[in-house]
Amino acid sequence: MKAVKYFLITSHMNKFFKPVLQVFSREGFLMRASFYWSLLLLILALVSYAKSYFFNDHNLPPKNNVLTVILVIAIFLFVFSFVYFWKKIDNSQTTTKRLLWFSLVFCLIAVVSLPLLSTDFYTYLIQSKVLSNYSFSPYLITTDLFSADPVYHATVWDKTLSPYGPVQFLLYWLPSKLFGNCFWLNFLSFKILNLVFFWGCAFVIYLISTKFNSKFTNQVLYLWLWNPLVLLELLLNGHNDVFMIFFILLAGYFLLQDKILTSLIFLVCAFFTKLTSIIVAPFFLLFLVLNNKLDKLLKLLLGFLLTASLLVLFVLAPFGFNLSFLNGIRAVSGLCNIATSSFLQSLLAFGVSFKVGLGSVFICESQVVFLGYAVLAVVFLILGWLFKKDPKVFRLFELSALAFLGYLVLVAGWVQPWYFLWPIALCLLSEKLFYRKLVLTLTLLGFLNYFSVFKALNIMIAFYVMYYPEINRFSLRLFESLLVKPKVKEN
Repeated sequence: MKAVKYFLITSHMNKFFKPVLQVFSREGFLMRASFYWSLLLLILALVSYAKSYFFNDHNLPPKNNVLTVILVIAIFLFVFSFVYFWKKIDNSQTTTKRLLWFSLVFCLIAVVSLPLLSTDFYTYLIQSKVLSNYSFSPYLITTDLFSADPVYHATVWDKTLSPYGPVQFLLYWLPSKLFGNCFWLNFLSFKILNLVFFWGCAFVIYLISTKFNSKFTNQVLYLWLWNPLVLLELLLNGHNDVFMIFFILLAGYFLLQDKILTSLIFLVCAFFTKLTSIIVAPFFLLFLVLNNKLDKLLKLLLGFLLTASLLVLFVLAPFGFNLSFLNGIRAVSGLCNIATSSFLQSLLAFGVSFKVGLGSVFICESQVVFLGYAVLAVVFLILGWLFKKDPKVFRLFELSALAFLGYLVLVAGWVQPWYFLWPIALCLLSEKLFYRKLVLTLTLLGFLNYFSVFKALNIMIAFYVMYYPEINRFSLRLFESLLVKPKVKEN
């Protein structure tokens, strides 16, 4: 009798699991990749809960060695599989549907996970609560005055004024007001808001990609929706950069539709979310000048100034109609050092010295910063010259991505892994293979920035891994030209 029951149970299980296994083997790599992604995200989610609840650990990396090893292995497998699978993505409708459906699964896992690689999300929670529930400005009051709040113990920026733009607090105000007294409801509402903007970015990227890059639309969707750096930073860690990226993408989309006023308004929204978005503003204005749209712009100037003024007043109204939001930026700038700054600054400060007269003088920080800005100015002039030669919209996206990358490499006082999402989003709007490979490079570089303080070495590793065939060919030709003597023709 037991044997009969065992046979019936196993036969029913085989009937259930056999079609699933056949689908995985028949449908190929995308199904298997989605299974690996989901499993890795679940592992990262479990690590996030174990880190916070069982070990009460908010350090980066975790103090527990076992959790650290699991974290490093999971991220390595995540990035390796992401880079391995990207060229196999075809442009069929079936692939599009699977990319979207499986991305929903990844999003669900990431949204319910606790922040793992950063504590900034807890800072958003408590600073938004300072504004919505306690009726104080986070630009004037630090959160250490609210140490009784249950979120306080998880943040490390308790003695620093908020460096974020006011648009973020306006977006977070309603969920914080409604659910601020319940941690989990507040937590989920913030995560869901990030999720909405994440999919908003995907939708705008899709709309622009179908116009310029229709042959590789699915590759572009894969590089955004399945990107481990995007999923971990925007959804699992819940960074507010998703708002700035969304507004910049919308500005580019409406510029593409020749709706200049709307485009500039969204650019203003991006600026009041994170001030670093001003880096792309010169290229937007240069695009209008080079495409002879200045006359149209001048006609819209009055309307833009009126609309932008109303928007600025609305944004600054909860904070007393002043520029107090700059206080936090100045406070965070005071905490910057060579270890947290751009790649060029860290490289020069640690490894370069020069001789003056008879003595040897080490390059000081101010000289390094000046040199970085000088090089960045040259880079901007070169990018502007390239844009003048080919003033098309997709070139605007490409050069804006390179401008963001130049800022991070040369002059940024504070470089974090999620900052690489700024150029990544704009690179996806290009029709060239180089920029899609650059997305992979920046993804790898972002994760390397977590585990290594040698930023110049991180750049070399990331670019060598992604471009090693080209680098090997170049190196081989260089060695051949140096070692092989040219034949001299005899008279």
